[in-house]
Amino acid sequence: MNTVRFPCLTWAASAAVVVGLAPAARAAEAPAPPAAAAAPAPVAEPGLETVGDDEGPFAPKGRTGKLKREALAATPESKGGEAAEIDEHSTDVGLDLVYGFGKGGSETGPVDVKAYAFVLGGRYKLSPRFALGARVPFTSVTEGSGSTRSDSAIGNFEVAAEYAFEIAHGTELPIELALLVPTAGGDEFAISDPALQTRALVNGWAAAARGLEDDALYATHRFGIVPKVAIERVRHRYSVGAYEKLELGVRAGGVDPRPDDHAKINALAVTNVVEAHGWFGVLPERLEIGLRAWVTAFVKDEITRDTLVNEPSKAQFVLEPGVRFRYDWVRLGLGYLAPIGGRLSGDTGISGLRVTAGGAF
Repeated sequence: MNTVRFPCLTWAASAAVVVGLAPAARAAEAPAPPAAAAAPAPVAEPGLETVGDDEGPFAPKGRTGKLKREALAATPESKGGEAAEIDEHSTDVGLDLVYGFGKGGSETGPVDVKAYAFVLGGRYKLSPRFALGARVPFTSVTEGSGSTRSDSAIGNFEVAAEYAFEIAHGTELPIELALLVPTAGGDEFAISDPALQTRALVNGWAAAARGLEDDALYATHRFGIVPKVAIERVRHRYSVGAYEKLELGVRAGGVDPRPDDHAKINALAVTNVVEAHGWFGVLPERLEIGLRAWVTAFVKDEITRDTLVNEPSKAQFVLEPGVRFRYDWVRLGLGYLAPIGGRLSGDTGISGLRVTAGGAF
């Protein structure tokens, strides 16, 4: 077969090749620039690892304390920054003391009362979400205008289990179930043993000094079942929250009232408590000021009385402004319990000064 030749195309192709190779040839003839000195590879220190570009190639591993707080503060809230609560401790222990002062007794015969209501408690986290706790109350009361009479009594021993659900970043929904063993001393209707009647009064004053927020701790001859649900929102400088609990007291023994007592002991006592609070960090992670408020509703009292002239109020409203301080493992608090309306108002009202001290480990 005869081949058709195109001289013009052959010449054009050859020219293109020459033009394309000319720069490469000139580059090969030119002396190469000196190579930049290679940066020495960083050497990782023991205990460090690469975590990503956001924190540098060799960020510390397992940071705690101040380093952990600084890292969270530098992280956007959407990635677990300032909104995340920092809790590095698994065990909390503390003493909650309320000094109650005011009038006790009845409307017709009120007496001066000074109550020292101690509650020793502890809490241990089995996991970041699940915790077990316990509380033991003890109360000492001075009755009269001077140191005329002093008595003491223990309350009900409480054990509790809590699981905290995270419903949003920085927002938790703790659910708790507490059981109370009927160890509270005293019996109002034990007329043959005045000491038992006195202990029952002491426990009643302790509950009043604490603003009727923890009646189940002081109910005599009652096995307590207390479900509780709360919500807590924690930000960098403030936290807000609320809880609701239902105190169910099942009768467990005790002396029955006489016919002339005109009283009936109910097999089941029901009390509902709704609380709300807010705290602001004046010095973040050190000093906070805040306010707590709660309403206690007595759905069904432990004792129904037929001879009362004035039926006691079915609710109690209390305000408690306070301040909290913490440094490292130390926790301190101070608050004032002010009954606004309800059973503790009037001539037989009791206010309280709360002091808390404890530690987190």
